[in-house]
Amino acid sequence: MAGEDKLREYLKRVTVDLASARRRLAEADEPIAVIGMACRFPDAENVGAYWDLLREGRAAEVTDPPPGRFAEDTKKIRKGAFLPDVAGWDAGFFGYAPREALRMDPQQRLLIALAWETMEDAGTPAPSLAGSRTGVLLGFSDSFQYGQVEAEREGTDVYADPFMGQGSLASVVAGRLAYHFDLRGPAFSLDTACSSTLVAVHLASKALRGGECDYVLAGGGFLALHAFLYVYSSENALLSPTDRCHTFDAGADGYMMGEGGGMVMLARLSDALRDGHRIRAVIRGSAVNQDGRSNGLTAPNRSAQVDVIRRALAAAKARPDEVDYLEAHGSGTSLGDEIELGALGDVFGER
Repeated sequence: MAGEDKLREYLKRVTVDLASARRRLAEADEPIAVIGMACRFPDAENVGAYWDLLREGRAAEVTDPPPGRFAEDTKKIRKGAFLPDVAGWDAGFFGYAPREALRMDPQQRLLIALAWETMEDAGTPAPSLAGSRTGVLLGFSDSFQYGQVEAEREGTDVYADPFMGQGSLASVVAGRLAYHFDLRGPAFSLDTACSSTLVAVHLASKALRGGECDYVLAGGGFLALHAFLYVYSSENALLSPTDRCHTFDAGADGYMMGEGGGMVMLARLSDALRDGHRIRAVIRGSAVNQDGRSNGLTAPNRSAQVDVIRRALAAAKARPDEVDYLEAHGSGTSLGDEIELGALGDVFGER
């Protein structure tokens, strides 16, 4: 009798273990739902306006830098797509004292506002998520711009202000959002240059599938606060002399600089359906790699791009012929465009 009881107990454990294993496998491949979003771009201050711009085939207006934006001689700075106002911010609404708000990088201010709007759009207002397992993963490619601006304007005395580092360091950005809204999932900023925000979304999806959090705010932003990057890019012939990005065109001669920010709220698809969220889109799979050795540090590698596209398709369980739309990097350079288009042709031209 004792032997039969032990056998039943053993079979019960095996059944539970198998069910748990199946659940973990399902979670590892579970699609991720986009349940909220917000953005701020030139000529598009919200998602609706941005959609209208895309649908109508319009490009954001390209202008000279806004008056007073840079201290340097603007003759060395090319045109760009600028946000009209990066200084204005309702600090009182977010509970910040004037002194702390003054030292806060406008990029941090922008991301706080976008986070608030994204949570509202998802139907999960910020107060309702306080104390929750919500992550904050941000792509943030910055070089202490605002700190440079403040130091050049006020001298070295700014370094004695304790709010200076908190307001300017890139490593603080995600933590500030998590602290401000009391979000207790994983929170970090990452910088992979042009791909920063997409990599943040990739890692956010993995965090959700791994059970590290229940929601994730994923996004990024960039404002041109110091002239260094513009002057450097202009002096090294990286920017188009025609002030237009001629992507995949024989006349491709450089890219354009632009400002803006975007953020999404992500959740596991099963959770989003269970909780009745509006689902804007579904992420079926993603992949990340690096070019490795190529003909230059900033030059892309065609075989590496082919590999990452194929792995993304495999993760999504999708065939190339099932894809209807592609959004490309489109650097607007003769070298980068040819390699990117060639890699897409290698994958999607097979059939």
